Amino acid sequence: MGVRRLRASLVAAFVLVSLFPLSSNAAVPAGTKCVKLGAQQTYKGKKYTCIKLGQKLYWNNGVKVQKVSPTPTPTPTPTATSTSKPSPTATSTLSVSRANAVKAAASYLRSSAFSRSGLIKQLAYEGYSNEDAVFAVDAQQADWRANAVKAAASYLRSSAFSRSGLINQLMYEGYSLADSEYAATAAGL
Repeated sequence: MGVRRLRASLVAAFVLVSLFPLSSNAAVPAGTKCVKLGAQQTYKGKKYTCIKLGQKLYWNNGVKVQKVSPTPTPTPTPTATSTSKPSPTATSTLSVSRANAVKAAASYLRSSAFSRSGLIKQLAYEGYSNEDAVFAVDAQQADWRANAVKAAASYLRSSAFSRSGLINQLMYEGYSLADSEYAATAAGL
């Protein structure tokens, strides 16, 4: 009978923990401890990034996130005397290829840290035109410095690097010298 109770208790605990994650949706006050270097979370209109100070990880002070409100497009007023074809509206839509490039760029950034030039090269490798790749990457409005920090943390999880070795690797991946140095410092090197 004791084994059944223990098993039932463990199942109940597992269900509760999986239904209510402890840290993923928790409040992010600046200066509190975080778990993963480079992790980002938006809370109360601010985007916080997990940074390394000394040997510990903390949430930074956050950057205010501006909500972009869509501007309504004016509707053309019909004229009673006009019999010609209506002219195209001032608002242009994205081509299918460009829209797909934007989706692909967003997907790559969700799954991995890329430099701007590295992501453009990846999209070009996937067959997108250079113009579509550049447009898609710029449309992401990514924080390339934060991506450099994520890439540095990823490299350090899998290999040992000196400060200069890590900076050189990040620059090889397409990050700027300033972003590479910042990422090395954030990683504690």
